Amino acid sequence: MHSTKIATSFIKNNNKLLILKRSDKVRSTKGSGVSSIIEKEESPVNRAKIEIFEQVGRT
Repeated sequence: MHSTKIATSFIKNNNKLLILKRSDKVRSTKGSGVSSIIEKEESPVNRAKIEIFEQVGRT
């Protein structure tokens, strides 16, 4: 079986949680945190920081 490492981040500010709306093409849940596949030699924290900046525009 093949496994894929995923980094998922949830952003909380003033007791509010950011939930991103997923594409209608996604068959799983319609809301999610910021997620991405972790590349081979990459750290989960580094991937999370990159994705938060790319998807939300914050660091």
